Amino acid sequence: MRERLFGALLGMAATALVFAALHYQFGWLAAGGVLAFIGWMVGGYIRHLHRVAERDALTGICNRRPFERILVREWNRSVRYGRPVSLLFIDVDDFGSVNKQFGHLMGDETLKVLARLLRHSVRNIDVVARWGGEEFVILLPETEVSAALVLAERIRRVVEQTVVRDGDRAVSVTISTGVAGYPGTARHVRELLRQAMLAEAEAKHRKNAVSIVS
Repeated sequence: MRERLFGALLGMAATALVFAALHYQFGWLAAGGVLAFIGWMVGGYIRHLHRVAERDALTGICNRRPFERILVREWNRSVRYGRPVSLLFIDVDDFGSVNKQFGHLMGDETLKVLARLLRHSVRNIDVVARWGGEEFVILLPETEVSAALVLAERIRRVVEQTVVRDGDRAVSVTISTGVAGYPGTARHVRELLRQAMLAEAEAKHRKNAVSIVS
């Protein structure tokens, strides 16, 4: 629908240019006004597409691409000014069994509820994103690792106590979370991410757990 609208507007602009040039002394002014309006509309649409491209279609939160860009920016700022930053890497335990037992629609609803819980558990300056599948990440600027651990444990308990309902069906899940931060042993932003993933893998062995990189 939007594509057709812009096609019609562009056609009108072209018609206005020709008509104005042939019939009006100040035709270039009218044509300029039409083109300015078209540019304004197209610019808004492009911004809309950009926002859509950076949002996860299922959960509505940030997706991996913009998150990685923000992560690099916050890492560089932390290193430059000696400020702390922490990262949580989260995976839903045994998520495949939810899809298998209750179906993918229930699995999708579970991920949407989890995304809302994560978003409501953090500050406005924090960034929650869906990394992919049943994996999520949370970037915590200006946050020491000790505080990130406290937050991770609080989120773990909230998720554990949450029941996702769809009609007469109910699902409960748990999460495993890895925590990493700067200052620490990481010397590069990719290493910080890798440490959070390794800590999450260690927590996954126990399930419903929080681990920190050593």
